[in-house]
Amino acid sequence: MTDVAHEAGITISSMYQYFPNKGAVISAICEEYLSQQRSNLKAAFRTPPGTLEEVVDRMDILMQSYYQTLRGDRVLKKIWSGAASDKSVLSAEFDDTLDNVETVHAAARHFVSNDKLAEFRKTLTVLFGFANAAVNQAVDLDDTEGQRTIEIATRMLRASWNAGIHPLAEIRSDHVSA
Repeated sequence: MTDVAHEAGITISSMYQYFPNKGAVISAICEEYLSQQRSNLKAAFRTPPGTLEEVVDRMDILMQSYYQTLRGDRVLKKIWSGAASDKSVLSAEFDDTLDNVETVHAAARHFVSNDKLAEFRKTLTVLFGFANAAVNQAVDLDDTEGQRTIEIATRMLRASWNAGIHPLAEIRSDHVSA
C-alpha cells in the first residue's frame, strides 16, 4: 500500500481513506479495466450487425483487443493473473460477461426466432466464457505462444459459433436491415 500511495503521489493515510486494503485497490483496478472493455464491446455493437458473420468478426476483434490490452500492460497483466482467485474479481468478471452477452444478444437477436432467444443467450454466455478463459491462459504465456493460443481460440470459437449459433439463426420476417 505504501508503494501504491507513493506512486500515486498521495500519503498512505489518504490511500486508506479510499481503499481499506490492497484487495480493494486490486478490485478497483480490475473494475476499471472491465468497464473499459465493456465500453469497447458496446461501441463495437452500437450499430446492429448485418450478418451473423459480422457478429463473430466483431467478437474476434474484441477478443484480440482484450488479449492485447492485457499483454501490453505488464502491471495490469500481473494484477489480473494474481486476482484470478479473488472472489470479488471473479464475481465482477462474471457480471461483466453477462452484461456483454446482453449487449451482443440485443444487437444480434434479429437473426434468431423468438422461441430460440433463450438458447441464443445461453450459447453466447458459453462462448464468452470460453473466450475469457482463452485470453486468461494466453496472457500467462510468452508472446509467441500467447498469440498462437489466441489464434487457436479464434478458430475454436468460430467452429463453436457455427455449431451453436447458426442452427438457431432464422432471419425473422419482421427484421429490416439497417
